[in-house]
Amino acid sequence: MFRVLCVALVLLTAGCEWQSSGSLEGAPGQRWGSGDGASSGDDGSEAGAAECAPVMALTCGDVVAGDTSNLNAGATSVLDSYPITPGNYQAPELVYSFVAPANGAVRFELLDPRPGEVDHDLIVLEGYEGCRASSAIEFGFNAVEFEAEAGANYFLVVDGFGSDVGAFDAGLACPIVDDLPAPDPEIYGE
Repeated sequence: MFRVLCVALVLLTAGCEWQSSGSLEGAPGQRWGSGDGASSGDDGSEAGAAECAPVMALTCGDVVAGDTSNLNAGATSVLDSYPITPGNYQAPELVYSFVAPANGAVRFELLDPRPGEVDHDLIVLEGYEGCRASSAIEFGFNAVEFEAEAGANYFLVVDGFGSDVGAFDAGLACPIVDDLPAPDPEIYGE
């Protein structure tokens, strides 16, 4: 039974991986979806750690709709825990990539969150070592803020706590970055 379960996990993980066709640019040596066949989950070690698979690249001001229950739309289940927050994140996650256009504060947030219906948390991963849970730098329940460095890669994760899955809307704002359009006050409540 163990062997069958392992094969199923490898096939599930391999079937959900996303690989860039060159449209996203990362740091030299950056891997976008490793294809290494690692088992589900990330124990925090770099050797054989599973990598998440971003579904799309976001820019400042973007608003996205996603669903962590839809594996056909890019949801994966490879990030089960993060070193910066306690908790069980065995539910599927949806991941977005982001390259900071300038130094400054960035805010990624759920729009009209419904934590009583579906408990999503937000995690920011630094992207230089690949998309791994061990690269987590910030965490938030309905919103997360971090100081971005110009040109740096980040992964913005919407992950269900425990076994929670479901639909969400999220927005990315860069309110302190100069030369970018201000966030829409109707969307971000400013």
